[in-house]
Amino acid sequence: MYATRRLLFVACFGLMALAAHAQENAIPPDLRGQESWIARGILDGNLIETNFRNHGELSRWNDLPWGIWPRGIGGRHIDGIGIMVAGQVPGERLKWPQFYPNATSDTTLNPVILTYRDAGKRLGPSGELWGWLPLPGFHNENRIDPITGQRNPVPALSNDPSSWPAFWPDRLNNPDDPGWPGRWNGFFGKGVFNADLESFYVMDDLSDMEYAIDPLTGQPNSEFGIYYPDPADSTRGGMGLQNQVRIFQWANVLAEDVMFILYRVNNIGQSDHRALYFAQIMDYGLGQEEGDENAAFNPQQDVAYGWDQDGIGTRPGGGTYELGYTGFAFLESPARPTNGLDDDEDGIIDESRFSGAGSLIEGADAIRTTAAGLYDLANFEAFYGPLDDRPAVKAGRWWTGDENLDWVGFTDENGNGVWDQGEPVNNDVGRDGLGPFDLGYPGPDDGEVDGIPTPGEPNFDELDIDESDQVGLTGFDLNTRPFYESGDNLRDDSWLWDRIINFAQFPLGTKPEAFQADIEPFLLFTSGPVALPPGAVNFFSTAWIFGEDEDDFFKNRRTVQNIFNADYNFAQPPFLPKLTAVPGDGRVVLSWDTTAVASFDRFTQEFDFEGFKLYKGTDPLLSDARLITNVDGTPTFFKPIAQWDLDNGIRGAIPVFGGEAVYNLGDDTGLQFFYVDEDVTNGITYYYALVAYDRGFRDPDDPAKEPIDPQENVFNISV
Repeated sequence: MYATRRLLFVACFGLMALAAHAQENAIPPDLRGQESWIARGILDGNLIETNFRNHGELSRWNDLPWGIWPRGIGGRHIDGIGIMVAGQVPGERLKWPQFYPNATSDTTLNPVILTYRDAGKRLGPSGELWGWLPLPGFHNENRIDPITGQRNPVPALSNDPSSWPAFWPDRLNNPDDPGWPGRWNGFFGKGVFNADLESFYVMDDLSDMEYAIDPLTGQPNSEFGIYYPDPADSTRGGMGLQNQVRIFQWANVLAEDVMFILYRVNNIGQSDHRALYFAQIMDYGLGQEEGDENAAFNPQQDVAYGWDQDGIGTRPGGGTYELGYTGFAFLESPARPTNGLDDDEDGIIDESRFSGAGSLIEGADAIRTTAAGLYDLANFEAFYGPLDDRPAVKAGRWWTGDENLDWVGFTDENGNGVWDQGEPVNNDVGRDGLGPFDLGYPGPDDGEVDGIPTPGEPNFDELDIDESDQVGLTGFDLNTRPFYESGDNLRDDSWLWDRIINFAQFPLGTKPEAFQADIEPFLLFTSGPVALPPGAVNFFSTAWIFGEDEDDFFKNRRTVQNIFNADYNFAQPPFLPKLTAVPGDGRVVLSWDTTAVASFDRFTQEFDFEGFKLYKGTDPLLSDARLITNVDGTPTFFKPIAQWDLDNGIRGAIPVFGGEAVYNLGDDTGLQFFYVDEDVTNGITYYYALVAYDRGFRDPDDPAKEPIDPQENVFNISV
């Protein structure tokens, strides 16, 4: 598995699945996927813009926008993305002699769960959709589009409160605030907006009755046998899988060309699955013309990517644009948490993201001794770095359920044994993920500042990716769209299983390979086999990456790994200021609020607000203001028309991105909350973006320590 580590991001790590203990975020068992709850939305939280649906499909062909980069360019790059889970289950025939009178044995079935445009659409005898379907209650079915005034439900989006349900079904058991009404159901907690755009939905496969008995005809749907994931409930089909899906986009310049997709798969059936494969498919569509696409696979970096031979695409309405490179990185694989092996070679055998707090070990010496007895320290330090640099060792308190020693409780500065106002909370924020300095903090909740790791807190259990024994990327198949979409191939379980088992698997040490296609390349990549007993949870995540050229693509690939290694956490910009613009005769008066000034950065544990920058352009992307380049000449920052910062001695240009660019912290001007722009012409539309930025972090006691660069908001544009 690709495992580059950089200190720009906090190194946090996680694990995958044993039984998911009775959790507060359990979904009511009566909720099942329904075709009527399918919703389409648009993801545009950074430079990637695409359509998506809440049944696991992104970038559907011929549905604008699909696979656009950079946002607003009007072209296309990807013609379809889908998620599959494949497995082996018993096909009963001997139990049903009335249906299989000549059977002499049972069979082995290979269900493949997929919902993917027309080529992968599986329909039952009555036209019902088989495959992934969204659960009701996870978005607002009666949402009204603010532009058209018509009913237009979309999957829940963090930046669109009108898309949220009245309450969240998976949070009804929360003891402090059942259902989290009116708050975003964030990956990092109640109302926590870690990403600039996050989407959340839940889907299951219970509607897939391919191997069930048809209730209308009374006959089996398959000649190969009958299978129910719950033998006591013939209304449940598929493999009994429920899949929670989160999609993240950050507009931060480091991550503006990347989209993260996280799948949390729960076995809600009664079958003890022993050989599941998690897989993703992708259909390239680089530009308008076809016949000059290339693709390549690099197993050392767990990435598949494609490009156009001449690098030029044609917009649907005319004109050309530069296509760049695009592809997918495989990040988080399913885990084998009970096989007694160190599958991910991190020195820890059988980690779990559901381990609980464990036992408390106090004192650095005792922690070193205990870790040496439990772990292969050579592999541990090769994976995570020196043991003495782990946060728990530095704090002198280690709860053994935090297998990779990165959870830190509150800092008891006065030594009285309890948290006092003003003391650092660190990771000890409680079950809802909110601490005293967070925007919208509702007050203390279960587990907050108790010195014990609690589910829902950063760097622990489900929110700690490397607390799992991942198997890595195990299979890859690169072919063409006509091959995969020929006939019923994407609707044929046996055909897809054969591709996964006999064609997509590759041995360790496989060399990178390139592939030239006369039509769009089509790829399948997989991870498995893994077990998933009843009640267990496993994880699978990927990242969609773009780059201007091959070097830029792989640079972004490294950034993706850093963000993933940090549990999708990195330094955050200040709170977003609200900008208001009032046009006049030859002038525009702009004003904004003071919210950003009180920002607390959970990553650095500091109030680090520094100033405001005002940008201006003649298109929504402010492309004519993106004038500041890095050392390679790539446009990196926008040039402000005005800037204001705290008069605190922190000023001037500082190196960022490891010296590849510079960032201006200001000139100690003092703050201002209005601006009159008189450099305007009546009749021309201008776009303004006001961003707040922080000062970053440089350790004065350790100049050699890699700094944290200043962070600034994404656009808040008013016309």
